[in-house]
Amino acid sequence: MGVKELVINLLIWIGGNSPLAFDGGSLPEIAIVEQAEIFHVAFGEKSTPAMRARGMEISGLYDYEENRILLSDGLDLSTTKGKAVLVHELVHFLQYRAGDDRIAQCKNQLESLAYHVEAEYLEAHDDPFPFDHDHFLKIGRCPKG
Repeated sequence: MGVKELVINLLIWIGGNSPLAFDGGSLPEIAIVEQAEIFHVAFGEKSTPAMRARGMEISGLYDYEENRILLSDGLDLSTTKGKAVLVHELVHFLQYRAGDDRIAQCKNQLESLAYHVEAEYLEAHDDPFPFDHDHFLKIGRCPKG
């Protein structure tokens, strides 16, 4: 199965397992890139080699400005865990298409649903999610101030 078919299948799965739906429009570009590029898109000039040296890793990122999903070149899309990362980023793709980013108080609020759907995907494939329910609550909080 090619990446396009995988993306379509995962979007259909998300539609059946979340409040989000894919309308059949254009798909995001999927780019396999090095960690440095993901860090640069995520943090801009604040991205430093020291962040990566401390073991910080970002497996995937939805770049809403370019309508593309960046996936780490170390991610294996033939595994359930690799597909779960793609599910997470596809949730963000659908959230932005639906305009959820415009009604969220902060971008962190978009993470809760993405992690929840990712966890459901893993559980549906008998692969435990590495975080507990408190993780969803913490990651979805907006910074104070």
